[in-house]
Amino acid sequence: MKSIEDPVILAVVGVYLALMVAVGWAFKRFNRDTSDFFRSGQRGTWWMVGTSLFISNISAWTFTGGGGQAYEWGWAILWNYWPVAVGLLLCALLFGRWFRQIRATTGPEAIGLRFNELTRQLMAWKNVLAMPLVSGLHLYGLAIFTSAVFGIDLGLVIVALGVVVTAYSAAGGRFAVLGADFIQTAIIMPLAALVAILCLYQFGGVGGFLEAIERAGLTERFQFIKDGELPANGTYGLQWIAAAVLFFMLLNNVNVAVSSRFFSVKDSRGASWAAWLAMGLMLVGSLLWFVPPITARLLYSDIVATMPVRTPGEAAYAVAALRLLPGGLIGILLVAIFSATMSSMDSSLNGNSGVVVRDIWPAIARWTGQGLPTERTQLLVSRLVTLSFGGLVILVAMAYSRLDDVTLFDLMMHVLALTGLPFQVPLFWGLFVRKVPRWAAVFAAVAGFLPAIVMFFDEALLGLTIAWQDRILLQFAVGTVAFFVTRLWWPRVGAVDRAHINTFFERMHTPVDFEREVGEPTDRPQRRIVGWFSTAVGGLVLLLAFVPGAPADRGIVAALAAVYLIFGLVLARAGRPRPAPAG
Repeated sequence: MKSIEDPVILAVVGVYLALMVAVGWAFKRFNRDTSDFFRSGQRGTWWMVGTSLFISNISAWTFTGGGGQAYEWGWAILWNYWPVAVGLLLCALLFGRWFRQIRATTGPEAIGLRFNELTRQLMAWKNVLAMPLVSGLHLYGLAIFTSAVFGIDLGLVIVALGVVVTAYSAAGGRFAVLGADFIQTAIIMPLAALVAILCLYQFGGVGGFLEAIERAGLTERFQFIKDGELPANGTYGLQWIAAAVLFFMLLNNVNVAVSSRFFSVKDSRGASWAAWLAMGLMLVGSLLWFVPPITARLLYSDIVATMPVRTPGEAAYAVAALRLLPGGLIGILLVAIFSATMSSMDSSLNGNSGVVVRDIWPAIARWTGQGLPTERTQLLVSRLVTLSFGGLVILVAMAYSRLDDVTLFDLMMHVLALTGLPFQVPLFWGLFVRKVPRWAAVFAAVAGFLPAIVMFFDEALLGLTIAWQDRILLQFAVGTVAFFVTRLWWPRVGAVDRAHINTFFERMHTPVDFEREVGEPTDRPQRRIVGWFSTAVGGLVLLLAFVPGAPADRGIVAALAAVYLIFGLVLARAGRPRPAPAG
């Protein structure tokens, strides 16, 4: 395999990180107030919002842990991604428009409009406390992987990526997040397609690939739905799939808590188009990402077994890519893996800063009887809060890196998933059911949280281990029953609360008139900026064609560069200013 110590590879990564910082400064001028900073002034183009929707649903785990699952169990890993695509389909058909039409800035604000201020503040504080832990875990997990597989210092990865994401998020706000996510998607998808094509080429095409799986005796092990005793705890069996559909489809894509993803888009129709784009990218991407780890299982299992990671299969994607990609593209591979985690972190930084500035700060000001400062001051505070959260995420990731008990990583992810689910169930049902009191979400969340706590300590308290799918289904059932039980209190709900609820639903179902509500679009400048940055990526890749290597390898590099260049130049041309009218 190619050496990561090659200065060309390190230069590629360095230039890419510099480009991401430049994206933030390029979009800085778009921010006039906190509405621009946290929801791009509701002027985000549907294709930028769509790519951000897509890439925020993946992380470095896709290429590491997800690749390891594909290496071990084959196509069943798609159950982690296809329910997401179905959830995005529902958003394209219905929910995306509803979310945009709420006309909110943050998720907790939308929750307050549907329920009450207590529910809003509970969700706000939950987000603020959980975000650094989750983002720190993602950053730490990526650093562990790149340190083991590519030989890059763990601390360097944590600090470098953390600083870069924080810098462009603080400078350009939501516009920069959307622009960076678009560019990162434009990098990941062509490269993923190239790696998958090179893998299939080793077998003579798709047919040869499937035949190789059969010859290796892996057909039954790689079946789409598992009906045997393996994997352990019924993973990828029918009950597990049902839980995955609920968790990834309904609860991660279709509830008020995640609605802020659609607040940036221009109008109702744009929200639907953004979801259509995200769904298509998810379906295509999920088919591309897992061909390489299966190829590694068929051709390079001896190399995978020697990789210095706790679960060697998690290095399967990297092994296949390092074996088959031209040497000059290894830096782009690193960039793609970095991009997956950076795209999750930038959305979290911007969203969580919005929660502090637009939800928690106003509540504290009301409680203390103080007013809020000017929009200009609030915008400055927004940037400072973003910088603070970025620094906190870096510190959390560094703290994880100093812990000897690696199982804490899995433990913390388990805790966050279980404590998050009880809140999400009532936020989903609240989009459909009007006749519940405004405290219904809090009641249902508490009801769902109690079994979550018991199940977390299941071995100590009950003497048994409850599988993940049983936990998810039970929590969903308890939360659902508790939510609908509150309908019994509806006759006692007063006129003021009924009017509040009716106002929310009327607002959610009223289409957005962009020209009247928002005003002048900024589509062309957005196209121009991301177009020129995409062109710069293409130019960088084209330079890699001159790195010493086989002539065929240079052709592959040049072909990939051409994809980036053409794509970027078309966007840049479409973003040219309109000529002034004659006369």
